[in-house]
Amino acid sequence: MKPTFEDRKTGRPYVIVVNKRLQKGFSLDGCYMLLENEVDEERVEMARTYHVQEEDGWLPSSPAQRPWWAQVAEPDDYVAYWIAK
Repeated sequence: MKPTFEDRKTGRPYVIVVNKRLQKGFSLDGCYMLLENEVDEERVEMARTYHVQEEDGWLPSSPAQRPWWAQVAEPDDYVAYWIAK
């Protein structure tokens, strides 16, 4: 059964961005503002399994959209999963 995806909203998870090497992720809300500095492994696995869109090599361009541990980062080290429509 295919999951139902929420609509894009401010203050609600919209994108989960995962570092491929570290297997560590963070989330952005519907306005692409940093929502969570780190998401747990369960949420990363859910995003990998159930997502609306996936993009390899995607990282938000503004430092304000990334946690401290992703400030010096290369987009190729990341994959993004959009978990709302």
